[in-house]
Amino acid sequence: QSHSMPMQALPRKPRSAYMIFCNKRRPELAAMPEYSEVPAKEKMATFSRVMSREWRALSDEVKREYNAQAQLDK
Repeated sequence: QSHSMPMQALPRKPRSAYMIFCNKRRPELAAMPEYSEVPAKEKMATFSRVMSREWRALSDEVKREYNAQAQLDK
């Protein structure tokens, strides 16, 4: 589909606290040896499962830091 405006010109949605966490965590997971054997097609799904589990396990204090960053992103 074609947009009437170039993609760069479209307004960017602010990132959520969870997305900020994922953007920080994803490269760390990719560098871990245990994930080097995961097929490329499955990496994103595997990373998503791991990150969502880790996000749920984070303390409220740590989540507050990510929420503060998300507020600055708005």
